[in-house]
Formats: sequence, C-alpha cells, structure tokens
Amino acid sequence: SDVCSSDLVERVHSHLADNVRTARHEAGLTQDQLAEYAGLERKSINRIENSRLSPTIDTLVRIAMVLDIPVSDLIDG
Repeated sequence: SDVCSSDLVERVHSHLADNVRTARHEAGLTQDQLAEYAGLERKSINRIENSRLSPTIDTLVRIAMVLDIPVSDLIDG
C-alpha cells in the first residue's frame, strides 16, 4: 500500500480542521480573535478549519499557543 496515500493526507487535514475548530470553540474564541492573537489572517483560520489550507509548523505552533494546548492535540485524530 502507498504509505503517502492521498486518503491519509486528507484524513490528517480533516482531523486538523475539526481539532482547530473544536479547540477554538472550547477556548470561546471567534476566528477573528484566534487570528488576531496568533498573528494570522482570519481567512487563514477559516481555510484551515475547512481543510483548504495546509498550515506551516509555525502557524500550528502559534494557534496551539493561543489555545493553550499542545501542537499534537491539533494534529492527532
């Protein structure tokens, strides 16, 4: 089987999208607030939460820091 199958990549993106959205809601933040605190654009948060943007590690670290969770919590399914 193909270790780097597109299905696996899509699953990771889907988990990431769900995890960011859930953690943001649990933190009581809007997309605008998360973006502002993380130094990102709101459209970037929106695209991550809709599996349309593959964020850099730097972006994941910024988001995790604002949400006060480990980066691994954003990636793990």
